[in-house]
Amino acid sequence: HLNTPLREMPVCILDTETTGLSPKHGSSIVELAVVRIDPGAAPRVVLDTLVDPLGPVHATKIHGITDDDVVGAPVMSELFGDLADAADGALV
Repeated sequence: HLNTPLREMPVCILDTETTGLSPKHGSSIVELAVVRIDPGAAPRVVLDTLVDPLGPVHATKIHGITDDDVVGAPVMSELFGDLADAADGALV
């Protein structure tokens, strides 16, 4: 992949919303989305989900996600396989 031009590489763009800015202080992901762009193809959303942060949702004023919104959502550890599949072979 080192000699592959960027325009010929698949690319994945990750977008997250979190409960705060410091994982060290307990901040967690509450929403995860992945857009994949394969060479010659239109961008497509390959993953878009709320995430249960296993604690209170903070920063609701910023992202609009509440504690009630994440009830029943998967926890991050359940999404690692989907995330790996979405980014397989791509520049992240």
